[in-house]
Amino acid sequence: MLHNLNKIAKASTDVIQLIEDVPTDFEIVPECDVSLRVPVKDRDPPLLLIFMFKQKKVDLITYCSKTHREPSEKNYHAKFQNKHKIVLMSSRNQEVFKEDYIYFTFRSITGCAFRVSV
Repeated sequence: MLHNLNKIAKASTDVIQLIEDVPTDFEIVPECDVSLRVPVKDRDPPLLLIFMFKQKKVDLITYCSKTHREPSEKNYHAKFQNKHKIVLMSSRNQEVFKEDYIYFTFRSITGCAFRVSV
């Protein structure tokens, strides 16, 4: 499943939902954001996202939030840059996630393509 930002940018209310064990391909257009969510309610931590980039030089910024539907530079819980793996624990190290979703926004200055798996 390829998510081209040109389609998503026109409808900023669209949030892609990632599904566990279903790799998803993304093509990020320069300086445009792609927002997505991962369902985590009652799931055992940690949440692990694995990135496979399609080019050697990457400039991907990933914002993460447990409360903001579209995390950004102004509202995020965690920020990652050019990571191949993101590991998130539950709040206060609870046995399971209490949040319904964890939200992510991908941003790239020059554009990039990658596959992400949960």
